[in-house]
Amino acid sequence: MPPAYYPEHIDYARQGIETPGTRRDGQTGIWKGGIFDPADLKDSKEPQDLFRLLEDCDHLPALLKIAPHCPTLRVIVTMDAFPPSEWEIIQQWAQSINIKLYTFSDVEARGRADLLSPGPEPGEEDISKNRVVAISYTSGTTGDPKGVVITSSNLLYATLSIAAGYSDRLKGIHWKLLSFLPLGHIYERVLESVALYCGATIAFSQCDPAKFLEDAQFFKPHMLPGVPRMWNRISSAITDQMKAPGLKGALLRKAVATKIANWEETGQVTHTVYDALVFRKIKALAGGEVIFMTTGSAPLRPDVHALLKVCFCADFVQGFGMTETMSTGALKYRVSHVPSKPDLTTFVHSIPNDKTSLGTCGFLASCNEAKLVDVPDMNYHATDQPNPRGELCMRGYNVSPGYLHNEKATAEAIDNEGWFHTGDIGEFDACGRLKIIDRLKNVIKLSQGRVTLRKFEYVALEKLEGLYASNPLFASLLVHGDSTRSHLIALAVLDPEQASKLVWKVLEKGVRAEDVKQLEMAVKEKEVRKVVLRQLAKVAAKNGLNGFEMIKGLHLTVRPFPDEILTPTFKVKRNIAAKVFRDVIEEVYDRGEGEVKEPLAPLARVARG
Repeated sequence: MPPAYYPEHIDYARQGIETPGTRRDGQTGIWKGGIFDPADLKDSKEPQDLFRLLEDCDHLPALLKIAPHCPTLRVIVTMDAFPPSEWEIIQQWAQSINIKLYTFSDVEARGRADLLSPGPEPGEEDISKNRVVAISYTSGTTGDPKGVVITSSNLLYATLSIAAGYSDRLKGIHWKLLSFLPLGHIYERVLESVALYCGATIAFSQCDPAKFLEDAQFFKPHMLPGVPRMWNRISSAITDQMKAPGLKGALLRKAVATKIANWEETGQVTHTVYDALVFRKIKALAGGEVIFMTTGSAPLRPDVHALLKVCFCADFVQGFGMTETMSTGALKYRVSHVPSKPDLTTFVHSIPNDKTSLGTCGFLASCNEAKLVDVPDMNYHATDQPNPRGELCMRGYNVSPGYLHNEKATAEAIDNEGWFHTGDIGEFDACGRLKIIDRLKNVIKLSQGRVTLRKFEYVALEKLEGLYASNPLFASLLVHGDSTRSHLIALAVLDPEQASKLVWKVLEKGVRAEDVKQLEMAVKEKEVRKVVLRQLAKVAAKNGLNGFEMIKGLHLTVRPFPDEILTPTFKVKRNIAAKVFRDVIEEVYDRGEGEVKEPLAPLARVARG
């Protein structure tokens, strides 16, 4: 489409779509292309609020099938055109269920015929800080997704707080942001709000993880947001290169070790010789101009953080936030280097370029405050030494007033004093930096068959997943347990390249990574499971885990988890996964602990201390 012609179509579409449902106090929903599931619409909490829906033609029949379950759905606009013969049939179907059906060309024609200048209508010029501007749904990892109410104040203060942290490095640069994550995810939404506030350019990627770096090389962004799963894969690829034999691997190992040591001493992530000789090529993988790399959605391992920081010669920013806090809560801002034993009387904003900040989320954002609440069952107390620990609660201008049409959930999450209970266990270090150390909502009780001090043992599943998933063998890992069982099991998706090497090592069988069928059969072998269980046991021993925190049963596959159990940021929806993999879980438990008791016994004793 010619550039001069394109803005006209935007105006036509804007005017054509405008209805009472798209003005103030109306509701317009945006579905991310490629992940639409009719069941999501049918089972939504507020089907009575649906009025108008835009979709592409591939999904139109599915929408019409469930339209009778959405009594206020009146209009569907398809982005693509049908062949005339099919369109006539589809139109008749829509009319039979009282649905008005338009193509996007129809909408543009309507707007062209009644084009008005953009801007607020009379009476809409004011901007109230409490005005609702959006509803953002939670990912649903611990239950049904909830509609988080976002006000003008929430969005404004979150945007300003984050922008303040980046302004010193991006000053004077017409900087560029590569948008990779779904727009429906609050993390991406706020980053784009920051970019718009700062006048930056935003490029939208192809939404294919395999093409993420390809897009970055083309666009050459200054800011590159991502999630741990993506960063872990890039880190694993670099680590594999470090293990390469000969001069190439030795040079990379030396360069990484030197830069990390230099960074720990001076806080600098650049090195004149090694950057030109080695890291210039790695940095070019992300376009060569990255200044900030950010991670969110889940904690990132400190070793991955350090490796990516020195390899890409960039600030790697990790923070803390949730949908309910507008993805804002704590953040690492770039300031001068702080020694490992800082003078605590010195005011410090945050320390992303200091080794002591690894594993932390930085300091509280300027728009909110926080407190820690005791969790006696998990042995976390605000009076703990050397650092206070407990459930993290937040209050501030960025905190949502509640959930849409869900007073019960709102009352459970936000107390009478306005504190939002995050469900995360946090601690504040001596410098005042926040660290997330556990998860309250994903804690289960295992029933112990033997005599113990307690009938139940408390297990933090997300914490264990973070530890066990450090093995580059895993592309995805789900730790599962429930109160009717005495031990934990895991469902693991193996990286095909790593799985191919493992099969050769254990079975002495050569199976190519691309041969999914043969590789899937090979990783199901008992001997392969036993080797992986031993690797997991070593992780448990290294981290001092209790015996009941060890994985005693395992399901291995090289086939990715289905989209239905993953959030847009690749976290597993635990409750849905338990249903989808119910038969697999039962099969793993039915195998029992017999095949692993003997080889794991020595490591279990080490883990128990």
